[in-house]
Amino acid sequence: VGERLIFWQNTFKIIKANPIIGIGTGDFNLEYAKINQSKNRLPDTDNPHNNYLFVLVLFGVIGFIIFLNLFYQMFRYSFSSSDGEIVRLLIVVMLILMLSEAPMMRHGMLFFTYLSGLVLYRSR
Repeated sequence: VGERLIFWQNTFKIIKANPIIGIGTGDFNLEYAKINQSKNRLPDTDNPHNNYLFVLVLFGVIGFIIFLNLFYQMFRYSFSSSDGEIVRLLIVVMLILMLSEAPMMRHGMLFFTYLSGLVLYRSR
């Protein structure tokens, strides 16, 4: 937990320096290495272990608003879908998982299997 807090603090420093449009994809490792120069230097990381911060640092506030809008649109659409409760459940699970990790980055196959199981079960 302590390392994650330091990852988040360092990520906030990067966000503060690039708030509107972010640093762009592929530059997180370089920018993080520049910030991670403390006396108790932790290993560099390829993501801040929080998907919301990751999107914010890569794409800035503009990209973060677009990112959140995707989930809002899916949630809104779920009320007109016959499988709306499953869709809302998946959205909520995804939003919670993204607080501590980038689930598609690390656990894409597990999430795909989970999603496939729910869809196939529901189609019966």
